[in-house]
Amino acid sequence: MDDNEMLSRLEARDESVLADIDRQYGRLISSVARNITGSPEDADELKSDVLHKLWNSIPPARPDSVRAFAAMIARQLSLNRVEAGRAKKRGEALPLDELCEIASDDEVSERIEAKELGKAISGFLSVCTPEERAMFVRRYVYAEPPGIIAARLGITKNSLGVRLCRLRARLRAYLKERGYIE
Repeated sequence: MDDNEMLSRLEARDESVLADIDRQYGRLISSVARNITGSPEDADELKSDVLHKLWNSIPPARPDSVRAFAAMIARQLSLNRVEAGRAKKRGEALPLDELCEIASDDEVSERIEAKELGKAISGFLSVCTPEERAMFVRRYVYAEPPGIIAARLGITKNSLGVRLCRLRARLRAYLKERGYIE
């Protein structure tokens, strides 16, 4: 089933589409939630929350991709869960914490809206290699652990860390060049 059909069924309020979305994207949703929370139990709960939020968001929203929209909802709900009281393990940073090194939340929110920043990051990713885009999306969108990303790309975890650090530095320069950060 394609995304347009799923979106049409969501807009028509056909509840059976949720089972189809779960079948098609449930593993991705659970994976994103588990990668961020570190808990399979939370991932299962969050998958239900994502489907519920998806149901309540469409309409009025009509995303281009149900997969990407569901992953974004999963990421945001997972981050909210972590921030609401789950203690992080000492020395283990969330992937988005690494990006915060580029600019503080205050700087970003004062200068641009999140949507504009998203467009700027998309512009940056459009000039990256496919492998760099894969690294960035897997780490900062899907919150995959570095070891898994490195294994998928056939590189060492250390090499991935160095490449992500360089990619963040390039992103910082890109955003600075365009006036998004100082």
